[in-house]
Amino acid sequence: MSRKVDPVKDINDSKETWRLAIRIMDVWSVVNNKGIEHLEMIVMDSLGDRIHVLIRHDHLLKWKEVIKENMTCIINNGSVYNNDFQWKVCDHSKKIVFLGGTTMKAIELQNIPPKGYFFKDFGEILQGKCKTDRLEDIIGAVSEINHIQSNTPGKKVVVSIVLKDLKGNCINCNLWEIYGSKFLAYYNDPKNNGAIVILLTHAMVKDGQVSNAWSGSKLLINEDIPEIQDFMSKLPTNEQKEKPTQSAKSLSNWSGGSQYSPVERFVHNAKCMSLSQFCKIKHETLCVTVATTLKFAVSKYGWFYYGCTRCSSKAPNPEKAYECSCGQKVKQPIPRYKIEIYVSNGESKYRFVFWDSECAAILGMTAEFMHNSMVENGEDDPMVYPDELEMLLNKKMAFRVKFQPETIVDQNGFPVYRRRDNGHTVLKNGIQVDNRNVVPYNTKLLTKYQAHINMEWCNQSTSIKYLFKYINKGYDRITAAIVPNDDGTSNQPQNIDEIKHYIDCRYVSPSEASWRIFSFPIHGRKPTVERMYFHCEGQNSVYYTDFDRINTVLEKPSVTESMFTSWFEANCKYPEAQNLTYSKFVSKIVYVKKKREWKPRQKGYTIGRLIWVPPTTGELYYLRLMLTHVKVPRSYNDIKTVNNVKYDTFRDACFAMGFIGDDREFIAAIKEANHWGSDQYLRLLFVHMLLSGIINRPRHVWSKTCHLLADGILYAQQRIANNRGGTVDGQAKGLSSIECPKEFNKKKLKRLGDRVPLTMVELTEKGSEIATKASKSTKESTDPQEKNSSKPSNDVLNVVPIQVVFL
Repeated sequence: MSRKVDPVKDINDSKETWRLAIRIMDVWSVVNNKGIEHLEMIVMDSLGDRIHVLIRHDHLLKWKEVIKENMTCIINNGSVYNNDFQWKVCDHSKKIVFLGGTTMKAIELQNIPPKGYFFKDFGEILQGKCKTDRLEDIIGAVSEINHIQSNTPGKKVVVSIVLKDLKGNCINCNLWEIYGSKFLAYYNDPKNNGAIVILLTHAMVKDGQVSNAWSGSKLLINEDIPEIQDFMSKLPTNEQKEKPTQSAKSLSNWSGGSQYSPVERFVHNAKCMSLSQFCKIKHETLCVTVATTLKFAVSKYGWFYYGCTRCSSKAPNPEKAYECSCGQKVKQPIPRYKIEIYVSNGESKYRFVFWDSECAAILGMTAEFMHNSMVENGEDDPMVYPDELEMLLNKKMAFRVKFQPETIVDQNGFPVYRRRDNGHTVLKNGIQVDNRNVVPYNTKLLTKYQAHINMEWCNQSTSIKYLFKYINKGYDRITAAIVPNDDGTSNQPQNIDEIKHYIDCRYVSPSEASWRIFSFPIHGRKPTVERMYFHCEGQNSVYYTDFDRINTVLEKPSVTESMFTSWFEANCKYPEAQNLTYSKFVSKIVYVKKKREWKPRQKGYTIGRLIWVPPTTGELYYLRLMLTHVKVPRSYNDIKTVNNVKYDTFRDACFAMGFIGDDREFIAAIKEANHWGSDQYLRLLFVHMLLSGIINRPRHVWSKTCHLLADGILYAQQRIANNRGGTVDGQAKGLSSIECPKEFNKKKLKRLGDRVPLTMVELTEKGSEIATKASKSTKESTDPQEKNSSKPSNDVLNVVPIQVVFL
């Protein structure tokens, strides 16, 4: 029985066993600044939906020679992640990453449209209707060449051209590096006369102009393909024969399209308003204002900072070489302008920051040149402002500003707090601070408690462990010592028992004592959360007393009734239950425990939570998986039925639903336990999973949860080594300290065989050596015998944490 293919639009991270029938629309290679190469491609199905696919370096050799552009194939299996690229090629919110178990078979598929391009209209680009994170395909005829910068030392090749579409709209296009060189080679070839039509794929669109992406873009110049030939045929006859010429425009005018003057480009898509209107802005706004510069706002950092020689990012250390995020290897960071100036329009006053590019353009000299001139004249104090900077003051200027007037939540789910730039400052310990130094706070809490209270917005579910760990970890403790009173007259040596010498005591502070005396609440819970119990068929719990006769208990009608079995009956009675899963059932229906039946809810709101069961419970665990998706079952057989096919076990039903087969249930179990379990519990849970022998791919489970299992290792290693400043070495992500219980002995480890990623038998035999190597950056042994020992004793194997290394 062949399996159907999945539509691209349905792809999500719920499984990895996707089966896709696609055409490879585009494929390209990407090499990062460390020389590591990976492959990326865009694929499309028969419905025209596209998704980004990535093949990492470790699988590159297997697929690089197989994958061809425009081929059709069937792809099975792949990890699904969020499409978090800064620039996206398609609208799909997910991307697929090839696994070791990914397969691809070339096959002729006639129902998938042939390779094509998705051209962006120039009119929409000029009107700013493009998505800011999208790469677009563009096609146009070169009408003018604004600027050519050749490949000279310290400069990149860049060609600025003006593209014109068939409607007469013109946009500026910047071709960098190899793309600019390719255009110049074609343009300077005397054999090439007449119009030049270029097709640029995956172009970045910003501020009404386009440029090639650093990887993935393809430049086609007068190629013999239908799209370019059709465009060329629709050009006017006179334009088909004319070769574009280079413009005499200056370098300062080539950053925008030829349709706009410099003033028009400056105010493009921006609102003109005064400084006094800034305080009335309620949402993110791009605006233009006119104001006069008054004076410098002197900060503790001076008038410059040290940054990258290519981009303007700040250097981590001005005296050391480093590799910038832009890929530039910086031997010596250079000074960059950063000047804060008060500006006013006569009514309102604000403080604006003038960055390196703006200052260099106005002053006509770089910050590096100005700083070197001051050093040559014997002035190396960064707090001394050069006289040349006075050129920035008492000037009426127009400012293009992106204003953030209120707190928003960014794309990663974290808050970007509002910070008004209203010119208000306070002198604190000789340092001038402004609104940027204000921490998040709540005015009512500050005035009520008269205390320093820092407020932050929690946006992740794992915050629950931080919020409630203090009330769940027990009372505060204090270690006290009771020693005899020594007056110095006794000559007898004192025998000190260090174990009995100290007493572990409960410590109650005055504030806690007062709080408990007055019985103040320490926390609250809202809304009500009801635990939803379930069980396999015939395995429900039966409660009875010591004095009940077993026959009497079994003869009661209620012995076969439970909250879960009553749910089956309620699904037959109530229409409102048709779209509810078991966990959401309590939002509409209430379980009456005395009558053992469900009734419609009359008031209130309750959240249902399925009780957690470990994967080692077998069928009970797979039943829980099915209950998260199944709606309106009337029996256990209904839960086992998928697509009108009844399966024998819940595990088989889960496999048919795509829940298992890739160990996803174990990954989900660890992630779910992470919300409430400690790091030690998570690692112990992983050990039990290995011992159970039911994990199909331990490496895969580890790679998906290693960041959770490794939680707390750094602190533990630092504590053992008594070195809080140490760091774990480069294997930190591949290590997890697992507390080895006494029953976790060598005999049980041998039963696992090859199912364990790094054979734990071998690991146990030399566990001390591996543990020492893994923590060598945080622990240095002081015992020469221990340092030279490569094989631990039997006692060490039972009590010392072993390091599991996944190679």
